[in-house]
Amino acid sequence: YLIPKFYLPTHIAPCPWLFSFNWTKGVSCTDGEAPEQGWANINLITSSTKEMGPGHWHDMIDDHFSDWNWKKVIAL
Repeated sequence: YLIPKFYLPTHIAPCPWLFSFNWTKGVSCTDGEAPEQGWANINLITSSTKEMGPGHWHDMIDDHFSDWNWKKVIAL
């Protein structure tokens, strides 16, 4: 288990070294909360995807998140 960066200061001394995203192989630079933010945006398309087949559903989700990622890059 890992502790999101926001909560690390409230834990005991060894926690930042043992459970930090910074020291975990393969995790990359994240705060632990950011991946969940993208799922909140998917609520906009859920009613449109309810009756789609698996292929079209996957394409729609992929397009939605690609657009969301592109907007994040532009905002940098």
